[in-house]
Amino acid sequence: MALDRALKPNEPIRPMEFERLFRLEGGPQVEELIEPGSPLKRGEAAMILVQSLDYLKAEGHIVEKEKAFDASLDAKVGRDSVEFIFDIHNQTESDQIITFSSSQTFDFNVYNSDGDQVYNWASVRSFLTVITDVAIEKEGYVRYETPWDYTDASGQKLPAGAYKVVFTSQFKFGEEPIELSSEVLIDIP
Repeated sequence: MALDRALKPNEPIRPMEFERLFRLEGGPQVEELIEPGSPLKRGEAAMILVQSLDYLKAEGHIVEKEKAFDASLDAKVGRDSVEFIFDIHNQTESDQIITFSSSQTFDFNVYNSDGDQVYNWASVRSFLTVITDVAIEKEGYVRYETPWDYTDASGQKLPAGAYKVVFTSQFKFGEEPIELSSEVLIDIP
């Protein structure tokens, strides 16, 4: 009851006030929803806003950023090297653009069975400082493939055994920073 008094759902709302609240990209125009000059109460206006947001989400115009993307990692282990296949999946119903702040689109770390980091891919590379936009089709993915020759940063071959490899990718989706990761266990022969 106190909430009803605070929100004043039965109080009329001025058309300009409603229009200011309703500015949603890709949504219907205010004139399509209410007749000019007809009284509209705050509760009705709120209901229109909620229904419009639901519609925009269903059409893929509004995406929950934390659920928009996912990552997967696969490894093809060979005698002298491993080929990593890292995919960033667009889980939305519309094409999306992700933005990287440099030419680096991913990184990976290798950990030994004690949990110690024994290799970092980016530490032995240089990247350009350039904004990079990558388009991913709806329900599609962008794939990054890279080999690794089982060596540490100094070029020494790591001992045979089990290692955990963790790939990460950091980018922006709109203005929202996103970090994805995926891991795989490999056995170095």
